[in-house]
Amino acid sequence: MPRVSIVMPNYNGAQYIKESIDSVLNQTYKDYELIIIDDCSTDNSKEIINSFSDSRIIKIFSEKNRHVAYTANLGFKSAKGEYIARIDSDDVWENDKLEKQVKYMDENPECGACFTRVNIIDENSKKANEKYPDIDFLFNHEENKSSKEWIHYFFEKGNCLCNPSALIRTNILDKVGRNYNVACVPAQDFDMWVRLVIKAPIYILEERLTNYRWTNSEDKISGNDASSEIAFYNIHTLIRKNIFDYMTDQEFKEYFSDFFKNSNSSSKIELEIEKALILLRFSDISSMRWLALEKFEKLLKYPECVEVLETKYNFNLKEFYKLYRVSSFNDIAVLKTSSMLKEENMCLKNDIENYKLKLNEYSEELTKIVNSTSWKLTKPLRKVMSILSHK
Repeated sequence: MPRVSIVMPNYNGAQYIKESIDSVLNQTYKDYELIIIDDCSTDNSKEIINSFSDSRIIKIFSEKNRHVAYTANLGFKSAKGEYIARIDSDDVWENDKLEKQVKYMDENPECGACFTRVNIIDENSKKANEKYPDIDFLFNHEENKSSKEWIHYFFEKGNCLCNPSALIRTNILDKVGRNYNVACVPAQDFDMWVRLVIKAPIYILEERLTNYRWTNSEDKISGNDASSEIAFYNIHTLIRKNIFDYMTDQEFKEYFSDFFKNSNSSSKIELEIEKALILLRFSDISSMRWLALEKFEKLLKYPECVEVLETKYNFNLKEFYKLYRVSSFNDIAVLKTSSMLKEENMCLKNDIENYKLKLNEYSEELTKIVNSTSWKLTKPLRKVMSILSHK
C-alpha cells in the first residue's frame, strides 16, 4: 500500500500535463501512487498520459465530461494512501516537496493537512510572482494560525491556501467527507479546508515547494473577469452559509463563543440565535447580511423565538425589519456592473489609441500630398472647380 496517493484531474491539459507528471515522478520521496483522471479530454491528453509506463501511475479515463470537482472525487475514491496530495495537470512540484511534507506530517500526527508556500508560473513555466503580485500575495502572506483563527479567517475573508500544495491526512479527510462539494466549483477546495480545519489543525511550510500556474486563459475555472467575480461571490456565500452546519454545537461554542451576545447561550434555539447575530455582526459583507436575514426568517417562524430575542438578546422585530432597508439581492449586480465598466473603459482606451494612430497616418499622408509638386501645379484648377461646385 502506498503511503501517499496523488490525485491529478485533467481536462484538455495536453500543453502542460507531461511537465506536471514529470514533476511527480522526479520526487525524492518515492512511496506513492499517482492517480490521473482524464475528464473526457478532446485534445491529445490521453496519448500523453498513456506514454507513461511507471507502475505507480493509475489511469482513469472518464467517458463523460463532468468538470474538475467530480473528476477529482473519482481519484479520492480510489486513493489507498495514508496521505492524499492534490496536483492539477498544469502545476509543477519542486523535487523535495513530498519528502518535506511527509516528514512534517509524520512528526506532527495531530495535523490534518500540510501546505507549502507557492511560486506563480506563467504559460512558459517561468516564475511570474512579480507579474501576478496579487496571486503571489494571496498564497504567501498569511502566517500559520490555530484552528480557531483559521476558521475566523475563512469565515470573514475567504481562502488563501493553494490547492496543489496540499498534503492531507486521509483518516481526517474521511471524518469530514472524502470528496469535494461539486456545487462549490470554483472554490471546492476552500469548502474542503473549512470542513477539515474544524476537525484538525493545518500547517503551511514556509518553503515555496509548489509552482502554481496562472494564465489569463479563458479555459481556467478561476479568473479575474466579471463572471469569475460573481462565481466566487456566490460560492463563498454558499460556504459561509454551510460553515455552522459543519460543526457540532460544542464545536460552534468552542470556535465562536467569543462573539456570543449572551455568554450563557446553550439551548438549541439560543445557539441558532447566536449564529444569526454573528452573521449580522459582519453585515458590512453584504452576503453575510442576507444570510442573517435568512437565518432570522427561519427562527421567527417559532413564536417563542421573539420573546427569547427580546429578553435575552435585546433584539426586537423593529430592528429586524430595518435590515431589509440596507441591502438587496441585487448587490451582486453592482459588482458585475463595476467589473464590466472596467472592461468597457479598457476597450474605450484601446479604441482611442487606435484612432490616434490612424489620424497620425492620415496626417502624414496629407502632408506629403500638400507638399507635392502635382498638388501645387493643380491649385488654379481646384479653385475653379470649387467655385463651380459652390454655385
